[in-house]
Amino acid sequence: SIDIDWPKMRDSRTLLANSLAAGLDKEAMFAGMRDCRQATDSELPAGDAPLELKRRTSSRFVLGSDYGTRCTTLVIIGRGQVDFEERAFGPMGEPADARRFTFAL
Repeated sequence: SIDIDWPKMRDSRTLLANSLAAGLDKEAMFAGMRDCRQATDSELPAGDAPLELKRRTSSRFVLGSDYGTRCTTLVIIGRGQVDFEERAFGPMGEPADARRFTFAL
């Protein structure tokens, strides 16, 4: 469910807050979003999903050949400008493509 507070969501909020405090380092944000560390069983949320599935999907960056993270996107809205940067990945997290767009508001 989208309203479950997974450890990866709490950690991602901390990553964002730290990045904003440090002046928004895009590369640090992208690196942080590639974190493949899985939560411990005691950190996993309750629910009906099988334990192995919860383990597999508990990291920010989910590795897998059939299911996994396929893109990471940063959208930065500044004074009169929007920066959109996306990095795509193939199976097992292999880099696939990158896109960057900037436009005025």
